[in-house]
Amino acid sequence: MKQINFKQVLPHLVAVVIFLLLSVFLNKPALEGKVVQQNDVIQWKAMAQQSFEFKEKHGHFPKWTNSMMSGMPTFQIALEPKEPVRIHLLYIQNILNLGMPKPVPYLFIAALCFYLLCIVIGVNPWVGIFGGIAYAYCSYNPVLIAGGHDTKLLSMAYAPAVLAGLQLVFKRKYWIGAILLMASGIVLLNQNHQQIVYYTLLIAVFMTISFIIDCIRKKFQAFIDLWVLSIGIGAVILGTMALTYWPTYEFSKETMRGGRSELTKKDKKMRPKAV
Repeated sequence: MKQINFKQVLPHLVAVVIFLLLSVFLNKPALEGKVVQQNDVIQWKAMAQQSFEFKEKHGHFPKWTNSMMSGMPTFQIALEPKEPVRIHLLYIQNILNLGMPKPVPYLFIAALCFYLLCIVIGVNPWVGIFGGIAYAYCSYNPVLIAGGHDTKLLSMAYAPAVLAGLQLVFKRKYWIGAILLMASGIVLLNQNHQQIVYYTLLIAVFMTISFIIDCIRKKFQAFIDLWVLSIGIGAVILGTMALTYWPTYEFSKETMRGGRSELTKKDKKMRPKAV
């Protein structure tokens, strides 16, 4: 049995402790029962109130709400299936929350995931600790917390873990890479913040392009296997979150962003002449 090298494990333990203590210290009022007045959260509660009242009376959410945009499908703000869908990988987020109230876990998760990316790409662990702190405690993140952009912050927190998983797959550490990529990808998509998902995919594409170039230069034979594995994992992630994303995709076709509009342009010839 291979013995654990304590000197190698020590920086990782120190990193976890530092990230946790920093998050607890800077968010101490949350542990005292105080709550941040987040404007976006308050607005969401107001928009979803009609739907929750309907559910309380009828036992399920309505399919349509009149609370915003002059009427829209409820699944964009508050909806759940009659039979709950259990995705056990989503319990990862509950584990990382460590039973602490928000926003204490948010910055801890962000620092931890970026530290993980640093380790995977070969950064010295002690330097990686500073990298995790810098990523989690940049000036933009407290602004997100104050504004109530919880899903955006958590999406940014999980994004480095997705990239770390992809890097492990490229390094041919198939099992740990596949597990990390799948788990982090699911919890990222579960936040339902398409903007950060798009940016993460954009980074992943550029990482993949550089990997392809490196494979061509080194004549790496396992490239096709890695490519198929990565696409397969991506398909599983999308399939797991299809319940959330597919209805949004279908609804987008009926909006102006999807090219649909009941408005028509007047013919220039029909315009009245200026007097």
